[in-house]
Amino acid sequence: MNRHHLFEFNELRGCPDVLRRLVTGCLEATAALFRPFSRERELDMVVRAMRSTGGTRFVDLCSGNGGPWFQLIEQVRQRAGEPVSVTLTDRFPSAEAARRAQAAGGVSCFMEPVDARRVPEHLRGVRTLFNGLHHLRPDDARAVFQDAVAHGQPVAVFEMLERNWLAVVRGGLLAASVPLLTLFVRPLTWQRIVLTYLIPVAPLLLLWDSVVSVLRCYRPDELRAMVDGLNGPRYTWEIGKYWHHTAAVTYAVGYPDDALAEEK
Repeated sequence: MNRHHLFEFNELRGCPDVLRRLVTGCLEATAALFRPFSRERELDMVVRAMRSTGGTRFVDLCSGNGGPWFQLIEQVRQRAGEPVSVTLTDRFPSAEAARRAQAAGGVSCFMEPVDARRVPEHLRGVRTLFNGLHHLRPDDARAVFQDAVAHGQPVAVFEMLERNWLAVVRGGLLAASVPLLTLFVRPLTWQRIVLTYLIPVAPLLLLWDSVVSVLRCYRPDELRAMVDGLNGPRYTWEIGKYWHHTAAVTYAVGYPDDALAEEK
């Protein structure tokens, strides 16, 4: 299946925030229920990337309403054996993410727009990106890696997506499960209830965006091609795919080669 870069409703600049939250809320509920990014082997990769900085800070890109970090931070702390901190960022900063961050230890929210291709210099730490790289065209996706390498910052990208027809079917099943998923979304607002159960806007939006996400996502060999020849210090790259509850998760984790020398 070839890659096709169609539009997603939740990324349109003119998309009302209430509609954007319909999609991001259900996607986050799915990640919270199935925890696709919580496997120990992959968390250890993230910890290795963190140690390459000599620090304990993460900068999450394209965070939406907060993404998986509210569930992951304690697991990363346990794997690292020390406290860590996370700064959530997004092109469209979320007031909901900021509210949730206030109640979560070690998580903060940067309330100015952040372009994942050009991260401000003062936001230093492991750059994480969960289910966000497919929003970018190939040149822009490569720019995410290039900007991290140019600034000597580790980067860890994870996508619970695979580009094939089975994944398209899963996208349809995800949209059909929206009425059930909605029960796990917090906060459960009256707008979400109306646009899910009375007027089925949420299932239709998620159906379109889920199928388009599948058509847009990158395969491991495409990620390897992106990081080949980046300008900057030499990096160690761990790129591949694993299975979690019958769904594929693609990942690309990179950090400076010096980190391996220090560990040895």
